[in-house]
Amino acid sequence: MALWPKRSSMSVVGKPRFQSVAALRGAHLQYNLQTTEYGRICFVQHDEALVFLGFTNRAADVIEPLGALWPVRQCARNRDLVLDFGAPPPLHLHGTSYQHRVWRALCDLKTGQSTSYGDLAAQLQSGARAIGGAVGANPIAWFVPCHRVLRKSGALGGYRWGLAVKRRLLALENITTQ
Repeated sequence: MALWPKRSSMSVVGKPRFQSVAALRGAHLQYNLQTTEYGRICFVQHDEALVFLGFTNRAADVIEPLGALWPVRQCARNRDLVLDFGAPPPLHLHGTSYQHRVWRALCDLKTGQSTSYGDLAAQLQSGARAIGGAVGANPIAWFVPCHRVLRKSGALGGYRWGLAVKRRLLALENITTQ
C-alpha cells in the first residue's frame, strides 16, 4: 500500500501546507522505516500527509522526540506504508511562523542549487544563527532541502542526520562542497 495512493492538490513539494505545532495535538500518527537510495529513513504521516522524515536506523530516534514536540494520542507503526520519492507527497510542516518562512525559502531552491546560512539570512532579513536554528528544526528532510544549506565558505556545516548523510544527498544532486 502506497503512502499516498493518489495525488493531492492540497500541497506538493515547493508548496507545502504550513501549520502551527498545535495542529497535531491529540493526533493519530503512523510511521514506518524504509531503506532508500538516500539512506535508511523513518517517516511519519498524518491524514495522508508527511509530517516528519528523518535519516535513521531506529524509529525511536524519531518517535520519542516527536512525542515531546507534539503530544500525540497515538503513533503506531504501519509496515504497509511506503514513501515514494518519485511522486512528491503532500507535506504538512508544523512549526513557528519564523520556521515556516525559512522552510518556504528552502523549498524555493531548485534541485542541484545550494545556498548559505548567510545568504538565507540576507534574503529573509534575519541572522545567520537564527536561520541555522530553523534549518536544524526542519521536520521533513530531503523534501524540505535543508541539506542544501552550506557555510559561506562552501563547507558542509552541520546536519541533523549526520555529515555522511548530507554528503550523500548533496552528491546525488551533484552539489560540490569544500
